[in-house]
Amino acid sequence: MCGILYLHDPSKKIPGLVMAKRAFMALAMQQHRGYQGGGVGYVAGVQGDRKRVWLDKFFGPVSSQYDTHGAKKSPPEPFCDGLGKMVHRNPYKVIGHGRYATAGPADDLIHYQPNFVEDIIDGRVIYAANGDIPRLDFYREALEEVADDVPSQNDGDFTLRQIAYYRRKEGLSWVAAMQRFMQEIPGAYSGILMTKKRTFFMRDPHGIRPFLVGRTEDGMIVAASESCVFPILKASLIFEVERGSIVEITDDGTMTVHAYPGVLPKHSAHCVVCLAYFARPDSHVFIDGKNPADVHQKGSYAYRFGVELAVEHPVKADFVASIRNSGDLATKGYSKRSGLPDKELLIRNFSIPRTFLASEQEEREFMVMLKFGLMTDMFRDADMRRVCLIDDTIIRATTMRGIVSLLRAGGAEEVHIRTAFPPITNPCFMGIAMPTRAELVASSRTIEEIKDFIQADSLGYLSIDGLSRAMVERNDSLQNYCTACFTGHYPIPVTA
Repeated sequence: MCGILYLHDPSKKIPGLVMAKRAFMALAMQQHRGYQGGGVGYVAGVQGDRKRVWLDKFFGPVSSQYDTHGAKKSPPEPFCDGLGKMVHRNPYKVIGHGRYATAGPADDLIHYQPNFVEDIIDGRVIYAANGDIPRLDFYREALEEVADDVPSQNDGDFTLRQIAYYRRKEGLSWVAAMQRFMQEIPGAYSGILMTKKRTFFMRDPHGIRPFLVGRTEDGMIVAASESCVFPILKASLIFEVERGSIVEITDDGTMTVHAYPGVLPKHSAHCVVCLAYFARPDSHVFIDGKNPADVHQKGSYAYRFGVELAVEHPVKADFVASIRNSGDLATKGYSKRSGLPDKELLIRNFSIPRTFLASEQEEREFMVMLKFGLMTDMFRDADMRRVCLIDDTIIRATTMRGIVSLLRAGGAEEVHIRTAFPPITNPCFMGIAMPTRAELVASSRTIEEIKDFIQADSLGYLSIDGLSRAMVERNDSLQNYCTACFTGHYPIPVTA
């Protein structure tokens, strides 16, 4: 899924330490979108040839860039590595990226973003993106036959090199080359391309991945995957990058929108998993032409999914509890509708990231054991031993199976599972790491078989109709979302 970030100080007066702090905070606010590592690219210098484009990448969470010892120095030097260098170079334009791997080994920084190419006119050009290009191998091989190799396996590297090839081969502007890419290569992406003099935001014609733009009180332009970045930077959301469009930004902060040159699809195809699972509860994710003030936060959607789940799948239980933290809002909605008390049962170890983001199944199973503790005192009362456990999704069932076992060992007599999303039966080729049907527990099992697999007493999923009703309650429509993961209807071609 990844998280992208852009900071731009048109005044060129904000000190490097402040820029580094803002980049650090903003990347940290989107850490849930990718834990493996990340990178920053930036432009420093304000006059002619003094401008230089820098790039640094790192393993691990953004907290690895914080230096606790340096923070105590006078004057303070709170950052190390890439962010530490940024402090001294005083950049005025910054691209940030948090990696959630869908391609490329995790132990090689060449597969991390941002990526760069050297342009004959603009010099070093940097690009970072959120999303995937289906059929990437096919397109990469075609590009390598007529141009340079693509050393990285990430989609962003290919995208940048393909755009640069169009530009070089046909003498196109960056805007024209990006538009050519949009029209010829279907994909799910929100991307930032930065040169010394200009920056370009790009979003695919279906608007599958989110991309929001804001402005701080001191005039800095901020762009990110989710709006949760804006409050910590004291920024206001000003617009969403429209699907199929390119936003061109000059050094003085002037923004020009270039509309899609063709005919846009009738409806958007936003990723519905962003609302069910991926985004932070306090984020606004997709605006889709509405007044931003009228758009509900992700957590509001999740609450409504829980309400509909209680309507469709009532249960005889003593209380409800969430799988922290992913099921919290859906659990509150279920509790409100069902009348069952909402109790604190599972204690989340916040040092362990989302197990879904782990790259290997063995790693996921190990992380589940570390991830949750249990309030066994809940089961001391004989009238509190039937629990209804609620989560937002079940994908591989690794987490759920481990938790059911934990509850039974801790004293639960009955464990009923409710999931605030339809069964995920199809792989995603557009940015979510579930690329094969074999990984998906619902792709080859009935509901009853899944119930037996996770060793639950009962299992209920929110239906597609229930999901649709919940969307309507949030002044939204399921027709504006990609539902391929549970319908198999992909908005773009995903196979040859």
